[in-house]
Amino acid sequence: MVEKALEGDRMAMRLVFERLMGSRHERPLADLDLPPIRSAADGAAVAAAILAAAGSGKITPGEGVALMQMVDSAVRAFSASDLEQTVSDLEQRLRAVEPASGKEDGSRGAAFADK
Repeated sequence: MVEKALEGDRMAMRLVFERLMGSRHERPLADLDLPPIRSAADGAAVAAAILAAAGSGKITPGEGVALMQMVDSAVRAFSASDLEQTVSDLEQRLRAVEPASGKEDGSRGAAFADK
């Protein structure tokens, strides 16, 4: 089999690789009770629960890494959404201040003057 793999037989290469590295088996983690992530702030509690589950042997370290990557993605998505909302709110406040200051030429209003 190794000879065929060395000759370029793709199926033989796959079989040899799987034999050497072992096939990856995933399992459902339905019994793992994690708190929901509804905001970026919830990420810390979920990360702590994952670390506790890995430390107690309830999940493997590899499963913990995969879960932490998912948590990281969720936290980044919530953070991006929060940042977008903050920028939108600031832009709206700026538009409300500019007409009151009499500056409509695109320059910053008195509320945002350099000190």
